[in-house]
Order: sequence, then structure tokens, then C-alpha cells
Amino acid sequence: MTKPYKANKLHHNLINKEEYDKTKTLEGMDIKQIVDAINNGDIISNVIIKDREFDKTNWTNGKFKGVKFINCKFNQCDFFRMGFENCEFTRGSIRNSNFYEARLKNTKLPFMWATTTRNSYIIGCKFDGFSRCEFYDTYKFSNCVFTKNLYRNCFDHHTFDNFVFDDARMEGNKYNGVVFNKNKFKNTSLVNSLFRFCDFTNSIFSNSVMVDSVMNSCHINDIELEKTAFAHNSFYHGKMGNLSKEFDKPGNILIEENVDPVLDSDRTPIRKKPEAPTNDLSMGM
Repeated sequence: MTKPYKANKLHHNLINKEEYDKTKTLEGMDIKQIVDAINNGDIISNVIIKDREFDKTNWTNGKFKGVKFINCKFNQCDFFRMGFENCEFTRGSIRNSNFYEARLKNTKLPFMWATTTRNSYIIGCKFDGFSRCEFYDTYKFSNCVFTKNLYRNCFDHHTFDNFVFDDARMEGNKYNGVVFNKNKFKNTSLVNSLFRFCDFTNSIFSNSVMVDSVMNSCHINDIELEKTAFAHNSFYHGKMGNLSKEFDKPGNILIEENVDPVLDSDRTPIRKKPEAPTNDLSMGM
């Protein structure tokens, strides 16, 4: 029988790797003990945490390293200066929570709902779908993979470096001041989304579609399209870069685009301001 963890006997490597390997769980620790240990600044490493529900808990200054969370639910939690490295969430969820000055690295995250991330580092992570989330002022956001549904989220002033959107459905999202730098969109659909002051630089779209979306004051620079379709989108202000040339390639489809007539493909400045679109772009956010 696993002995209960005693919070008054903390050491820097909280879980002794020789005593707890990856096949063991923290059955001897209750939720309060786990939270107290983390908030003391310790590291929980190389263990399995299974079937736990963390409700309205504050996590501060600790770190999970190599931890597997199986069917764990986090609701109304605050993660302040928390680290997640090489962790994996299987099933479970994170809802109505906040990450602030957090560090997430090489971690597979669960479905996230109504969660805010601010002033954090997110590197090499895989997101298994999220909805109604907000990402603000992220210090570094790179080499991540997005899959499944991304629905009604808000991304504000980020640079997405070397991201992969793979078999993702991105619907009803708002992107404000986002730079998509060397991103890959594979088998992905972008539907009913609003892009404002965004920059697509050296990005690749493969077997993907963009439908019923608006690009307002965006730059589309040196992108590559392969078997990709754009349909019923609107482009206002901004610069089109090489987009029209890419649609001349076999296999790419451009259908009924609403394009500002003064936009052109050689990146010349906009000479006049078109009327603002009349459709509602608030999307309920």
C-alpha cells in the first residue's frame, strides 16, 4: 500500500523515481496534499494522476514533469507561474480556468473550455481542441500542433511560429494582430472566422479550405497552396501578396470572393478605403 505523502517532508524532486515509476498512481495522496506540495514550489514527476477532479484550486510556482493525467478534470482553477513539461492529458478537461505566467512545454493538453492564457510560454504542445478560450500577450507560442475543433476562441497579438494545424476545424474564431509565421494547415477548415491585422508569412495550406471568413487589413505574404479552396470570403484593405498566383496552380479553387477592388497582388499600397462590411462580425464574443 502506498504511503500517504506528508507535506512537511518536502524535497525538490517530490516523487522519488525509484519508489514511483510510470505505472504507479498517487493513490496515497489526496487532492489537498497534491496542491499543497505544488504550491510549496516542488516538482511532481514521472507519475500517473488518475480520475481526479480539481475544483476551484490555485496552483502556484510548482511544476509537473513527465506526468500522465488520465480522466482528470480541472474546473475554475488558477495556474500561476506553473510549469507543465512532457506531460500528457488523456481524456479529462480544463474549464473556466486561467494560466498566468505559466510555462507549457512538450505537453499534450486536453479539451479546454472558457480558459484564459496570458503572459505565458507555450512551446511544442499539442492541443486536443478547445472552445471559447482567450490567448493574450503570450511571450512565446511556437512549434505547437492543433487538432480537432477550435470553436469561438480569441487570439490577440501572437506570433505563431512553426505551428501545425492538422485535421482541425477552426470555426467562429477571432484573430487580432496574429502573425502566422511558417505555419502548416493540413486537412484543416477555417470557417466563419475574423482575421484583423494578421500576417500570413511563408505559410502552407494543404488539402484545406477557408470558407465564409473575413480578412480585414491582413497581409498574405509568400504563402503556398496545394489542393486548397477559398470560398465566399471577404478581403478588406491589406495586401494580397502572391495569393492570386497560387490560385492559378492546378488543384486550387477560388469561389466567389468579395475582394476590395483596390487590392492587388504586387503589394502596392491601398489607395482608398472601401465600405465596411455590413454583416455582424461579433460572433457572440
